[in-house]
Amino acid sequence: MATIPLWLTLTGGGVSLAGGTILWKRWRAEIVDIIDRAVHRKVTRFGRQYREYMLGSLRRIDVKGLATIGFYTPELDEVFVDVSLAYRAPHQIPEGVLTQTPAEVTDRHSLNDFLDNEDPAVLAVVGVPGSGKTTLLRHTARALCRHPRGRRTVPLLLYLRDHVTKIVANPQVTLPMLVVDTLGRMGTTEPPGWFEQHLRAGHAVVLLDGLDEVAKKEDRAKVAAWVTDQTRQYPRNDFVITSRPQGYRDAPIDGATVVQVRSFTGEQVTRLVHGWYLAIERHATNEAGPDVHLRANEAADDLLKRLDTNPALHDLTVNPLLLTMIANVHRFRGALPGSRTDLYAEICQVMLSRRQEAKNLPIELSGDKKEALLRRLAFVMMQKQVRDVARTDLITELKPLLRRVSTQLTEERFLADVSSNGLLIERESGWYSFAHLTFQEYLAAGYVRVNGLVQVLADAVDDPWWLETTLLCAARADGDLIVKACLDSGSVPALSLAFGIAEQGGELAPELRAQLDDVLTSTDMTPERRRLRNGVPVRPASDRRGGWLGLVWIGCGCSGCR
Repeated sequence: MATIPLWLTLTGGGVSLAGGTILWKRWRAEIVDIIDRAVHRKVTRFGRQYREYMLGSLRRIDVKGLATIGFYTPELDEVFVDVSLAYRAPHQIPEGVLTQTPAEVTDRHSLNDFLDNEDPAVLAVVGVPGSGKTTLLRHTARALCRHPRGRRTVPLLLYLRDHVTKIVANPQVTLPMLVVDTLGRMGTTEPPGWFEQHLRAGHAVVLLDGLDEVAKKEDRAKVAAWVTDQTRQYPRNDFVITSRPQGYRDAPIDGATVVQVRSFTGEQVTRLVHGWYLAIERHATNEAGPDVHLRANEAADDLLKRLDTNPALHDLTVNPLLLTMIANVHRFRGALPGSRTDLYAEICQVMLSRRQEAKNLPIELSGDKKEALLRRLAFVMMQKQVRDVARTDLITELKPLLRRVSTQLTEERFLADVSSNGLLIERESGWYSFAHLTFQEYLAAGYVRVNGLVQVLADAVDDPWWLETTLLCAARADGDLIVKACLDSGSVPALSLAFGIAEQGGELAPELRAQLDDVLTSTDMTPERRRLRNGVPVRPASDRRGGWLGLVWIGCGCSGCR
């Protein structure tokens, strides 16, 4: 008796040869399809094409993250200076843009130290605005594409704010789906399951930028939960998530190791300035000889010397974004502003009008009037807690404002003008944002100050979304109302904001400074307030004139303060 193949269908104790034949044909087709897809993924050139695409798209400094104002945007590899990372608990990471890394934090790590180890990493890279988080991820992606060696060689880079709507609407959306969406037409050429296969095999380094730029707290929590889910769905890969401090504290990633981006050292400042000037000089002359190096070194040394003699401006150099702005202003203007707010003001004027003036180009609207319009737009975006605005909404917002300053200039021409200057950019078709969140915050602060809307900031002292705007506004205005609101709140974020306002030397009533002194010397404190007090450098008791920039570090000696 002939042996009946196992694949024949058994029916009611009998054998259906016809049914077995049908099933075999169907199974054979499925098996052939599976093998065909596996072979296609193995021999496809998509991997090489994807790396070439990433290298091309990440070639230059991101003008959305480092607002260049010169005629040339340097290549990322020409000017990149690797930031240092230090292990730090989220509550220990301060908010201020110019915050120096505490002396007791001595460890320095490169991001590469955490990647491609036997145990996959889930790393939260937390740093202040402009500390180089986005640039670090972009450079890491480029390095992986250029030298694909090791366990995990496929970089997947997503800017989280671009995907909030899809994640919130459908938490089941997968990482491969979002990656393919970012590739445009190239995404349609992906062999079926290529990204999914590499994630399942643990071949990827997943780089997720800007958790804090998910503005709404409830949405940020949902995105953080989605990120956590992806780390569990694809546990064999490295994950790196970046955020500002408060944005991460509000929506942490389960199981992540937290590291702080350290402020620049003097040696890093020197390297970036020299690298920047060499890149600009090479492009300006289309040469690469010793004369180019000599001119670049002379210009870089001139800037560094000026910074050394200007302590207020020198303090800004610990922040890569601000240092880059300073280098641009120095090269374009041959002079330096005196403070952070002065620097932002100078950058805005250069981007909105002075470049056109220098080139004798026609100007339909003065730089001051352009800035006034953008201040209103920035304030509205801050109120709505958004980083991007649709073109139609932008036109609607600008139309009545533009009619007040010009009867000739259309909204479309104004939008084309400010977009070409780089302060407001079209990130994707029909959607606009400011070149960096810092500019949105600075311009909104100007609108608040000019229009007497400080109460808006006083009502938001516990909302981290308004932190930088509040500090920038208080730097040029009376800070009494805001500091009083901070003291009335009594929360750690609010008190931290109050000390930040006092430290930057703005106007503040003596009685409010005295109340801040009392906060630091109180013996009845929660552990959170103790940690806050330990992080505030205070003035000596004998000096009632200065701010909290003095010589004594107050701490109660408990474990929370040590």
